[in-house]
Amino acid sequence: MRASSRGIKILRSSGSACLNFGEAQADVTDKDFINKMSIVVKELKESRNCVKVLLYSKEGDELIRNWILI
Repeated sequence: MRASSRGIKILRSSGSACLNFGEAQADVTDKDFINKMSIVVKELKESRNCVKVLLYSKEGDELIRNWILI
């Protein structure tokens, strides 16, 4: 997987987590809230793993890679 593909994956998973969090806040029942929040946690874990891969791959410019990880 190329570095740009990894960056896109990070954007997708983190964006999805943000949108699902917004939906969770609007849910009326506790069951719906818990379900949406579990999806948020899964997406954030995926984002974290993508960031780890990007860090250890050492692809691309080091300054840009470090800026993404801050």
